[in-house]
Amino acid sequence: GTEYGIPSRTINHILITKDEWIISTVDGIFFTDPIKKTSMQLTTLEGLPHNNVEQTWRAPDGKLWMAADNSPLAVLERDSITLFKDIPGFKSFSIKSITGNSKGLIYFGTEGDGVFSYDGKKFSNLNVGSGLLSNYVYGVQYNEKDQLLICTHKNGVSMHSYVSGRTKLFGFSGTTRHWNCFAFLFCFI
Repeated sequence: GTEYGIPSRTINHILITKDEWIISTVDGIFFTDPIKKTSMQLTTLEGLPHNNVEQTWRAPDGKLWMAADNSPLAVLERDSITLFKDIPGFKSFSIKSITGNSKGLIYFGTEGDGVFSYDGKKFSNLNVGSGLLSNYVYGVQYNEKDQLLICTHKNGVSMHSYVSGRTKLFGFSGTTRHWNCFAFLFCFI
């Protein structure tokens, strides 16, 4: 916390890279040098769509993708933030998870609109109509087999293969299915 210059008491997500900790909080993003114990804060004053940043993901090209509370998808490249406000089918403006692969594809799970992928030029959408168990997605994780593992609200995990274009479903039952879903995701990483 304050030892590293982070005054926020609510941390939503921590992304650890080889050089820094990127800490998403309700007060913006803190880029922290764990060796020097210093931080630089990024807020709406610098262009964030909202200070309550829920998750980040650093792409292989160095871009930082961000999901902020009830806001469009955002990306930080060098010193500029770009907001993606007009993504076809993205109505909820509620992103719960971001991941990507080594080829630069970005995936983000939404609360109500399924999963979107972005290849640098266009967005694509996976939803119930294309085989997901639910459009409420709380976790996405990409594995080395070109599969996107998708943790959905109340119904389980969908595993989509971008090679075959098929989606495999793993449903859960009982009252602990939300936690089972996240435990299941980590089995495939």
